[in-house]
Amino acid sequence: MDWSDNAIVLSARKYGENDLLVSLLTETRGRHLGYVKGGLSKNKYPIYQAGNLVNARWTARLEEQLGLFVCELDEAIPARYMTEASKLNLIVSACAMAETSLPERAPLASFYYDLKDFLCGLEDNCPIYSYIKLEADLLEELGYGLDLSCCAASGVTDNLVYVSPKSGRAVSSLAGEPYKSKLLPLPSFMLADNENLLRDEDINEIKKGFVLTGYFFERHLNGVEGKKLPPARLRLVDRFAV
Repeated sequence: MDWSDNAIVLSARKYGENDLLVSLLTETRGRHLGYVKGGLSKNKYPIYQAGNLVNARWTARLEEQLGLFVCELDEAIPARYMTEASKLNLIVSACAMAETSLPERAPLASFYYDLKDFLCGLEDNCPIYSYIKLEADLLEELGYGLDLSCCAASGVTDNLVYVSPKSGRAVSSLAGEPYKSKLLPLPSFMLADNENLLRDEDINEIKKGFVLTGYFFERHLNGVEGKKLPPARLRLVDRFAV
């Protein structure tokens, strides 16, 4: 077995004495594992930083085997932000969420492009909003997509301020008022008409975003044995817990 593909490094950890066990999100083959022979060497290790864009070649005798990765670096995204801890945190958390949530070897081209666009767009204003929207894209890929197009109860498209925790659909202020204690807050930047209105970080809006996506991720991961929200994501949320 032998294939090559564009990929994003999600994680790399020590495997044996000198090798790495690497998880990649590939363009056409989804999340894929492989080991890198001598991956802890000074020349190879920098290639396998979470968030790097690479061209990967995978080889194995049988398809079901772990297989060997040989990767060439296309773009070292994290290296751009070595002095910007907030953006590095976003990179690490985005990759950790994909690593934790995505099934192995399932084609996921749509989310591959979503993640790549996010990583390449970190120079934009307030990338934290883009990060939370990326989490919503990941939920969509997992079958937990949010429907924020109109109110689930009335069908109106105005004053959408809640999300139903059962259906993931938006609820208007009027329809949700009697049940607001049971509904999730909907941050305004998640709505298509409002996505460009916020140019500065709004702590309250960011908290709403983390509560919203976090609820559905926890529900999804509870159904996957032994999985929880990754520490990188928890640290990112703690940054805004003021």
